[in-house]
Amino acid sequence: MINRKTKKKEGGAKRAQRASSNVFSMFEQTQIQEFKEAFTLIDQNRDGFIDKEDLKDTYASLGLYTTEYYTVLQSITQ
Repeated sequence: MINRKTKKKEGGAKRAQRASSNVFSMFEQTQIQEFKEAFTLIDQNRDGFIDKEDLKDTYASLGLYTTEYYTVLQSITQ
């Protein structure tokens, strides 16, 4: 389970803060850079998240049809 601490923002609202992760120590620096490049290619709206629209755009750019997109989306959301 991820340990989250709350941090008070200047406006008074609290925001969850992620605990540090050591997952990057499992990979070489070149692999990490490749992951970041792939993420940037998929995150088409540049919001820092890969959402349904990003996946749909990625599938379209690869020439895959929407039925394939919905099949994959359905399998990962179950």
